[in-house]
Amino acid sequence: MGLLDRLGGWRGYRAQHAKALPIPPMAETDSSAVEILRAWVAKGDLHCTLSPNAWEDASCWGVVLADVARHVTSALQQSGKDPHDTLARIRHAFDAEMTTPTDKPTGSFHHQH
Repeated sequence: MGLLDRLGGWRGYRAQHAKALPIPPMAETDSSAVEILRAWVAKGDLHCTLSPNAWEDASCWGVVLADVARHVTSALQQSGKDPHDTLARIRHAFDAEMTTPTDKPTGSFHHQH
């Protein structure tokens, strides 16, 4: 059983937050903005649409994932969560999932023309 399963899995997601999130205001006003990642929880699993070749250097995805973790930490801090604890928990779960994956990506990629 993976860490996410022990924490309630994807089914533990709070359904009241479901459906599409708004586009960030800066992305709406920047004519050169591009969407690189969209993630959904559906039927208890994670489903993603992404632009895998957004950068020539795949290490840029590591920066994106780290930035996402910091954005989550900042948002949860506004709800009263301790930012150091939050980031440590995210890092622990990330490292555990990278070391022992609880799932394997499936599906295909649709390339834009």
